[in-house]
Amino acid sequence: MSDIAKLETLEKCCRSLGKLAVAFSGGLDSRFLLYAANRAGAAVRALHISGPHIPLRETSEARQWAQEHGVPFISFQIDPLPRPGVRANGRDRCYHCKHAMFSLLRTKTQEGETLCDGTNSSDFASYRPGLQALKELEVCSPLAQAGLGKNDIRELAGRIGMDRPDQKARPCLLTRYEYGLAPNAGTLAALDKAEQQIEALLSPENHDAPPFRLRLTKEGPVLHIQSDILADEQKAALDVLLVKHGFHWARVELTDQISGYFDRQSGLKG
Repeated sequence: MSDIAKLETLEKCCRSLGKLAVAFSGGLDSRFLLYAANRAGAAVRALHISGPHIPLRETSEARQWAQEHGVPFISFQIDPLPRPGVRANGRDRCYHCKHAMFSLLRTKTQEGETLCDGTNSSDFASYRPGLQALKELEVCSPLAQAGLGKNDIRELAGRIGMDRPDQKARPCLLTRYEYGLAPNAGTLAALDKAEQQIEALLSPENHDAPPFRLRLTKEGPVLHIQSDILADEQKAALDVLLVKHGFHWARVELTDQISGYFDRQSGLKG
């Protein structure tokens, strides 16, 4: 099926649902779903979750985008950290976190609305225990149902005029922890602030920063940067920045693959 045919299938799905309550992170997938649903003439609301695991900037950017596109935006706060499955930070942490968030969102849907999310068909090729939570809570995933993968979404987003079709993925802050390390709100806040400043440091003169993650491992903090080269002055500035935010003895490592690091280390993906 061509990507245009998949888009038509998506729009048909959105029209058939009529009223969509979309779990809206502000990332590419949920933005595209809202944009396509609006384009198809469906009634949509953006339901956003904030909490210690969500970067503050993501909430403000999500709210701004929804307002600019005339989509009703409602934000709800949740702290998943006290939940045993999240606190234990095992390999199924995403299941427990997703279950908590979407259980809350389900209580916030209005009569006649279908709770939807931005899961796409590419997500099924990765280790994503959160998908089980979506299945249990009967969350609809129109992008996946239409057969749209990540590359399709980027291509179509640009073709139909949606802004930032090349937006990089930024998973929640809990993914920065190695499995087995208990997360806490103070360190999550420090991670958020540090990553914002790292991005500014790595993107001088209005160039996009390369993908990166500041991760907490059992051997200490490590900043992974998807790049072949890092200038000496940038490395020195990063060392100072990391210490400033409490990440002492942090390593800075260049890599050719940024996502799924702890899953690869645990043998969950290649």
